[in-house]
Amino acid sequence: MTDLDRKREAVIDRINAKRDFKIHAAVFTIANLVFVLGWLLTGPASYFWPIWPFLGWGQARDEAGKILVLLNGLGTVREPEASQRRFC
Repeated sequence: MTDLDRKREAVIDRINAKRDFKIHAAVFTIANLVFVLGWLLTGPASYFWPIWPFLGWGQARDEAGKILVLLNGLGTVREPEASQRRFC
C-alpha cells in the first residue's frame, strides 16, 4: 500500500465518520420528536418522560462527537491535503 493509498483511505474514513454522525444526529432528532409527540398525545399535564431518552441518547451522541474531535486533534483523522481534496 502506497502513501497515496493510505491518505485516500484516511480521507474516505473521515468522510464516512462525518456522514455517520450526521445520520445519527438526524435519527436522534426524529426519534425524540416522536417521543414528545407521544407524550403530547397522551396528556402533556403528566410527567415529562421524554427527558430520559433525551439525556441518555444525547450523552451517547455527544461522546461519539467528542471521539471524532479527539481523533482529528491527534492527527489520526486529518484534513485532506490539497492534492487529496478533489476526492472529497
